[in-house]
Amino acid sequence: DYKFPKDFLLEFFNNFYPDMSDYKTPDYLKDITDLNDVVPGFKVDEVNYFNKELREVSQQFCDTYNIEDEFSPHFLVVEPNSYLPWHVDGKEATCAVNCLLSEDNVPVEFDDGIYKYNTALLNIRQRHRVQNGPTQRIIFRISFVGKLSYEEIYNKIINRELNA
Repeated sequence: DYKFPKDFLLEFFNNFYPDMSDYKTPDYLKDITDLNDVVPGFKVDEVNYFNKELREVSQQFCDTYNIEDEFSPHFLVVEPNSYLPWHVDGKEATCAVNCLLSEDNVPVEFDDGIYKYNTALLNIRQRHRVQNGPTQRIIFRISFVGKLSYEEIYNKIINRELNA
């Protein structure tokens, strides 16, 4: 139920989106994923990890749930009718909070099921994929890259929600 400042995030995104290019899969991921060298229609923001404003938005989320861990804020885009094949995210990230900024909500598919969300904590160390629909899918993501596991962050979020 966390309320990200979606209008601010979407405006921020729109200012740099034209410079984003299709994702180039790093060598270390090629053995554990179905991703090609370049994934057409999938774009990853690799320039805003240390942006002060995005870090403040992310820190507010972390403060709300008492999450003390390193993180990288950024944006993901899946272009209309694009397919993001089965993959496991990079070894640096243990999990991520995704906040959907676009209108159309297509699900993410994991081996154990298909999930629709507006905001969710995802275990990106598990295999997953996305088959996008006819509109652009824009996500603000906080990737956790520190010492806490998916389970530890999940428990912090659940405990805060149960005690609210």
